[in-house]
Amino acid sequence: MMTEKYKIIDWKYLLKENENAIPAKVKITISFFEENKIWFKLSRNENATNCIDAASKRNRSGKIGIPLMDELKTCFCEHKVPNGNKKLMLINIPGNCSLDFKFVRNHLGIKEGISWSSEEVLSKFEIKFGEVNPFLIY
Repeated sequence: MMTEKYKIIDWKYLLKENENAIPAKVKITISFFEENKIWFKLSRNENATNCIDAASKRNRSGKIGIPLMDELKTCFCEHKVPNGNKKLMLINIPGNCSLDFKFVRNHLGIKEGISWSSEEVLSKFEIKFGEVNPFLIY
């Protein structure tokens, strides 16, 4: 739940012309930060479809563009556990790194295949490719 303290902050400068409120997913993220006493600063970034694209568009302290290693790459996956049920995972790595899928399977002892960031997996979190926010997954 957002605190009264946050509601006082002027956030309207972040809205686009056709918007009149902070998007619901942003409110959830703000609540996560507040509840966990994590400092945050709101800014508006252009839509991006991958880490390289996002890093080039990030607004940090009035400057556009950040190092790729500062961008967060998130991979959603789903795998079967021995009892046949499916288990969802979220893996975060720096934007300039690659994920070694074989290493992940071996390290976690996953025997059966993994479905990586498919539309089906992403839909379970009500997000689309390129809209991943790891703070919404808690």
